[in-house]
Amino acid sequence: MADTPLPSYTWSMLAPGFWPVWLALGLMRLIVLLPFKLAMALGSGMGWLFFKLASSRRNIAKINLGLCYPALCPAEQEALLQKHAHDTGRGMMESLFALWARKLPSNIALTWENRDLLDQALARGQGVILLGLHMNCMDMVGRLINPCYRLDYMYQTHRNALLDTALTRARRQHYGEAIDRKNIRHLLRRLRQNKIIWYAPDQDHGVDHGVFSCFFGIQAATVTAISRLARLNNSAVILISYVRHETTPGYQVRLTSPCNFPCGEDVQDAHILNQFYEQAISYSPSQYMWLHRKFKTRPPGVSERYRRQDGSRYGD
Repeated sequence: MADTPLPSYTWSMLAPGFWPVWLALGLMRLIVLLPFKLAMALGSGMGWLFFKLASSRRNIAKINLGLCYPALCPAEQEALLQKHAHDTGRGMMESLFALWARKLPSNIALTWENRDLLDQALARGQGVILLGLHMNCMDMVGRLINPCYRLDYMYQTHRNALLDTALTRARRQHYGEAIDRKNIRHLLRRLRQNKIIWYAPDQDHGVDHGVFSCFFGIQAATVTAISRLARLNNSAVILISYVRHETTPGYQVRLTSPCNFPCGEDVQDAHILNQFYEQAISYSPSQYMWLHRKFKTRPPGVSERYRRQDGSRYGD
């Protein structure tokens, strides 16, 4: 059972400014009443529509794909972008079902590769850091893993208090502790209790707690603080990748035990992580969350990647 209390809804959340969020939450609850197959088809169309309407996010994804897959011709890059749009919509539906569906369809299978690595790491009794990445099926995979292994998860507090409360309460039905990524004491306490901490540190959080390292040949700010935390408790680190099957219901989970990680040298640790991210993404490039500004932080003297012609930035 989780140790910390669930966040509570407050009377202030009934203010008119929160009404659109309440409406959205109600709609999400209605969507999970649909048959899963129908919801996924609907999500595919919604992803296409989202990319049509949210031009800023579409352009961010297009820039990222162009940087990471320069060998593809423009037509191939556009085809990958379109597939990414549909997969993004499917991922949105998966997240809704993972968070709010009382029961998932029985035909959704989870296929493991190297599951014994996790059992062996838990047997050491010093906690496990499960390092993943932002594939758009990650919420669903987490929901499917939790009956087998109770996962604590690292998260970033949402700016909207109502949405943050709703998401945290929903996740805590199926996960262990919710750990704010800034709360190091909470993280270490859970590791010392031999818990599994699931963390996806692949997004750009600047270089205050990381270094620049190559990601698909482009210098990217890469978080390394987690490797130092692993050394503090001598916790095992396991890399986890996951993708949605293309033709059959279900998901593939692959576990890897990295050699000499953490090694104590931040640049080398970052290199190992980015190599893992590239390999994990290669299983299904369209399922990665390319709509985030992966290259937002730039090394000194390197130009901004997400500028419009008028000087403003996509995503601001």
